[in-house]
Amino acid sequence: MLKYFFTKQPETLPLLWSFSNYLSNTVDRPIDFLVKGRKVRFIEELLEFLEPRLKRINYPEAFRNGIAETPELNAFSCELSKYRSSMSRFASPCMAERLKSVGVDLCTFEDVYHGAIFNGRDFLDYLHQNSRVSKTYAHWFNGKAPFEFAVEENCLESVRWLKCHRGDHIGPGNWAALLNKIASRLTEEGETMLQELISVDEGVIIGHFESARLVRAVVRGLVPFVQAEERKRDAGILTEDDLLAWKHTQEDRAIRKCALVLRVSWRALAIGSHPISEDIVRPSTELTTDLAIAVQKFNKASDTAHIARLQRLASAIKCLFL
Repeated sequence: MLKYFFTKQPETLPLLWSFSNYLSNTVDRPIDFLVKGRKVRFIEELLEFLEPRLKRINYPEAFRNGIAETPELNAFSCELSKYRSSMSRFASPCMAERLKSVGVDLCTFEDVYHGAIFNGRDFLDYLHQNSRVSKTYAHWFNGKAPFEFAVEENCLESVRWLKCHRGDHIGPGNWAALLNKIASRLTEEGETMLQELISVDEGVIIGHFESARLVRAVVRGLVPFVQAEERKRDAGILTEDDLLAWKHTQEDRAIRKCALVLRVSWRALAIGSHPISEDIVRPSTELTTDLAIAVQKFNKASDTAHIARLQRLASAIKCLFL
């Protein structure tokens, strides 16, 4: 329908990106609705249709007639550029090439990888081949790298892609904070992500102190929710059976996460036939540790679990680490 309309009346093309066909300038432009609708194939076809016609428009004349909002030739690309971050979340490589042909290059957008982690491997591969933007660029708003966004948003495939393309070099402090945040999550996705981040198959080794911090994060993430569920039980919102079932599931998950930590810890790994007797930390973290402080943290985590009536978790921590 759009192709038919704009073929019959090509001078009205600027209506796609202008306010002039509305009574109020607070209403979104038509092109905005197309972007927000994320209809990739439709946008690809529309851009293919528009590209050869954009340079034929008499923009000053369209502006004088009230069709275009501005007499400038680049009004269309300027409007689309506002949505580079949004489009990088769903654009296909073909759509990105179409956008480039009308003056909007997603590959040069400094935050493109922050959006692309939600897109998929095809678009990430396209960026890897065509963009010079750093995969570890820290976002201007909160200082987070694409890898941190991918982990926090449970974009597992993007996490794996970034690890394969050296996009996980985020610094020791950020690594430690990220691991603690993921360890404290109660969801199945959080458990899977933690397993991905501290995989023994990739040679990850963490020391006394870092192991203790992760175990403490597991306990600290669970205990407040246990207390909240118990309050629901006391208020009659939750039955005792439902509470016990939920607690059993979460306690099992917490124990499994502690076991994940153990697999890459100083306690479980060995070099040759000799156990690791001193702290060895993942090379990218460069964290220093102290055994006495680590033991203290393990004990405190176990005690916290015991006070919260998570007896199996408390016993597991002592059995695994102490």
